[in-house]
Amino acid sequence: MAGDDLSGALLASSITVISLTTVFIGTRLWIRSSLKTIGTDDYLITAAWAFLTGLCTCTILSAKVGFGKHMNEVSNQDLQKFLRYTTGCSATFSLGIGCAKSSFAVLYLRINPQPVLRILNKCLIVFLAMQAIEEALIVIFQCRPVMAAYVVPRPAHAKCLDLRVLWWCTFVFNMCTDLFLFIQPIPAMWRLHLPVAKRLGLIAMLSLGLLVCVTSIIRIIFVTRIGPDATYEFAEPMIWSQVELASLVVCSTIPCLRQVIQKVPWLNHALGLSSGRRSSNNYYGWSGSKKTGGSIPLKSYNQNHKDGYLQSKSKGNTAYGLTSHAIGGAHTKNDSTEEIFPHKTDGNGAILVTREMTRDVESHTSSAAPSIAHVDDCEIGDNKGT
Repeated sequence: MAGDDLSGALLASSITVISLTTVFIGTRLWIRSSLKTIGTDDYLITAAWAFLTGLCTCTILSAKVGFGKHMNEVSNQDLQKFLRYTTGCSATFSLGIGCAKSSFAVLYLRINPQPVLRILNKCLIVFLAMQAIEEALIVIFQCRPVMAAYVVPRPAHAKCLDLRVLWWCTFVFNMCTDLFLFIQPIPAMWRLHLPVAKRLGLIAMLSLGLLVCVTSIIRIIFVTRIGPDATYEFAEPMIWSQVELASLVVCSTIPCLRQVIQKVPWLNHALGLSSGRRSSNNYYGWSGSKKTGGSIPLKSYNQNHKDGYLQSKSKGNTAYGLTSHAIGGAHTKNDSTEEIFPHKTDGNGAILVTREMTRDVESHTSSAAPSIAHVDDCEIGDNKGT
């Protein structure tokens, strides 16, 4: 037993988590700032990353005073430092989880028009904030007097809470909120007019957070095994706590990485990014296209168009509704496109589906055979007013 030492694993996991999540969160903020679309969800996930960094920092500090080693190898002085640092770990973990999940709820408020789900997401944000604060306070003030929790040996007159109850309550609450958050977008995504493979890719991307449920289950299994040898037996649950919070941070960042992921052709196609030629980048309002060619609008055709080309028109019903475009210009067999990430000229986080149907009409009065093109854009808009 004397040869068992998990402090190296704690250091490695902490450094890896900080490095990996810093790259992801930095990329997200760079993309959002370049598009000038930084919102509340970005601030919340940045706060979650800050708490995660605090969690890893406390883990590194505690590893230097005996965390990962057996308790009989740790001095009382180092053990007192270990108790302080691990309290910091627990508090930052709870606050980080609350911020990360709240960022998902805020995102759903922006893209989900259903009144019931909007109310539930707002209630969830309040619940997550209260849960995070409550858990942090319980961990910090677990004993009476307060300092009894950080003194070795613990005073005989001290009264302390059994944190196992807190751990199980946290697990149940986290599991419920995870399932609600990451199953919520599946029905809406499945109703999109996309090929099945791309719908599944979109659902998988938005539901990656379900993997957090797996890490949460693994973590609670290790937590239940914690016995008197806390400095050693608490090491593996701490590593899984880092993985759980890091998974939330990374999963929240993936939908923002359109401009990075689209550089990989097979992943670009599988996730439903733009494929084929786009005729127009306009999502809302009126737009013009000066492309010439044989395409004409379905609803009308004027052979004496004053500009010699067809005008692109866009009519939106609501911020969440349907937007239709009639686009002039030449077309190809591959004009249909699907887009699930923010467009660089839009940046609103919309989930855009473009369907273009083409027909060839033979003219009996001319040798030319003009084609008819019509595009329906189904947008899940990004309503800024939450």
